[in-house]
Amino acid sequence: MPISIYHLLGTGPSLFVTVPPSDLHHHIGGLLESQVGTDIMFLVSKETFATHWLVLATRSPVFMAQLFGQMKAKTTSHVGIDDIELRVLRAKLHIVYTDLLLDMDSGGDAPVVAQHLVVAADKYGMERLKLICEDFVTTLTLACQRLHWSLRSSMASES
Repeated sequence: MPISIYHLLGTGPSLFVTVPPSDLHHHIGGLLESQVGTDIMFLVSKETFATHWLVLATRSPVFMAQLFGQMKAKTTSHVGIDDIELRVLRAKLHIVYTDLLLDMDSGGDAPVVAQHLVVAADKYGMERLKLICEDFVTTLTLACQRLHWSLRSSMASES
């Protein structure tokens, strides 16, 4: 039974407030979409992505070191990245800002993107992203195996 202040004090009616789930990920994700207050640009495949150092540093110890630590990059507003594909960077930034994977159910390259995200997560010390993507790839692999066995069983029963 929920306990209210009134209940504890033994006075007045018992009032309860329902607190909705956090929507912080929508607000921070909105920063990426709106580009308000961005202070660093990533250049990948001739396309730029405006981001926020503070958000990146909060989510990645590698970015934290680049911004504040021994690896502190010289003051620059543009960073070129050659070792990541455009779609992988988009997916990575989405999870950095929202803590959610992009909808990767559509399109046949979802496992490939997830595998590249595992590599990027490992490079930037993003353990949560790495675990989420590894779980996605494992789940997808098990689903494919199940489908394969199901198709195989149905073909065997038709013979």
